[in-house]
Amino acid sequence: MGILKDKIPMLKNSLRMAHVWMDEYIEKYYSLHPTAKDFDYGDISERIALRKKLGCKSFKWFLENVYPEILNNSSSSGGSAMDGRKYERWDQRKRNYLNKWQIQLTNTSLCVESEEEPNRKGARLIMSPCASITRQIFYQTDKDELILAKLLCLEASNKIPRMGKCHDMRGNQEWKVNRKEDVVLYNIAAGLCLAATEDRPGAYVDMTLCSTPSMTSWHLIDQDITS
Repeated sequence: MGILKDKIPMLKNSLRMAHVWMDEYIEKYYSLHPTAKDFDYGDISERIALRKKLGCKSFKWFLENVYPEILNNSSSSGGSAMDGRKYERWDQRKRNYLNKWQIQLTNTSLCVESEEEPNRKGARLIMSPCASITRQIFYQTDKDELILAKLLCLEASNKIPRMGKCHDMRGNQEWKVNRKEDVVLYNIAAGLCLAATEDRPGAYVDMTLCSTPSMTSWHLIDQDITS
């Protein structure tokens, strides 16, 4: 088959994954790995049954909602796109913005701010004197996302809030906001609230149980959503 012996376990695992998850797009896999066409990847019936039991979405849904870049890359490289969907960059998708806020720690003059530029994925949040700058401006959407400067979504990542690529799947990017004064920002997936570690400039923002009102209570400063 022209496959090096030390590559066989890797090929078998990738084939099993492709046949469990790629649905009608499996031929795209074989177009990239033609020598794998007749390779024995073993029994995957249990993995397929588990996928059905968990109600996982289709690979087509993943391409359209999570990783549409792959469709664009296919077209721009001269190949055929996986479907006819018009490419739309993840940070340029149309969203329904409901509110535009600064997030101020109650009874202080400190606001939540990205530690790095608004387009930097993985950036942590810190407390900083409130100022009308892009690193402090969050937009709330109808999916309960909090999007910094209309670029990155606030997500609960291993109990540490960070800025990440918006995936439109709610979960760790879904924040419940129940009121405007003495607000708690509750993340559904983490089961924790956004919290300041200290009430001083430069202190990190963390996640904790919602029963610490002095550090988890926020005031949402309204901004003009049309500007």
